[in-house]
Amino acid sequence: DTTRYFVEEESARKERESETLMTKQKVDRQETEQFYLTKFREYILNSNRISRLQAKYDHIRKCLGDKSTAGTTATLPRPIANSRRRIGRTLLAGQPKLFGGSLEEYLESTK
Repeated sequence: DTTRYFVEEESARKERESETLMTKQKVDRQETEQFYLTKFREYILNSNRISRLQAKYDHIRKCLGDKSTAGTTATLPRPIANSRRRIGRTLLAGQPKLFGGSLEEYLESTK
């Protein structure tokens, strides 16, 4: 009777396959856990940085005397692109040059 040899081989093969499947699942789970732990660590580090920058912003606004937005979590206002003044690109004649006098004279004349 040779059936027991084939049955034992089949059961041993199934046992090996189940062991490899379990190790693969374990490796996959560890990889997933490591991924989420890394993402969580990055979140913690970045949220701490954002909190510190927001506190710094609030403190500067308070020190400058702007009480309307101090203590709120509003972000910095974006500058309006049309109202930007470029020092070297003004086309109007008679504009003072920065290097033609002192910095105080330049600031006074451009106000």
